[in-house]
Amino acid sequence: MLKIYVPMVPMIFNDLHKLQSISKKKVEIKIGDSGERYRYSKITLQIIILYDDKQICSLDAREKNVSIATHWAMTNDLGNRAHFNPGDDMKTAYLKISQVIPSDEGTYRCRIDFYNSPSTNYKVNLSIVAPPNTPLVYDVNGEEVSGTAGPFREGYELFLSCIVIDGQ
Repeated sequence: MLKIYVPMVPMIFNDLHKLQSISKKKVEIKIGDSGERYRYSKITLQIIILYDDKQICSLDAREKNVSIATHWAMTNDLGNRAHFNPGDDMKTAYLKISQVIPSDEGTYRCRIDFYNSPSTNYKVNLSIVAPPNTPLVYDVNGEEVSGTAGPFREGYELFLSCIVIDGQ
């Protein structure tokens, strides 16, 4: 009979946080309170950040200072725009994504594995607000109106329609 012993690693799960950003802007996703435990104890850590359950970047500070830790990021589109900044003491750690696009929307999970303390998981749901394109105005004949509409006779009915594409 084969017995396998799997050590139980304590995990701390925090609530889902919500964050909103505007398309084509940068967003900074704060990485919880990892700095408190890192600062007050002589522990090393490894940080793994996941998006849609796929790893997008990591920071390996096992047996070294956070400032010289090994940083790794995916080379896909998000990886080229994503950068993890551990801050000076991990209290201000965040994942920065530049030029966010609607497909960046979703749940980001940060797992922090401490050497001698429970692992911590932070989840942030990022929603992207995409502004609409410039409205297009059409007259009763379906002709696009640019600039000023008219002239119109006093007392007559005015029919204009407005179409806006995209946006969220």
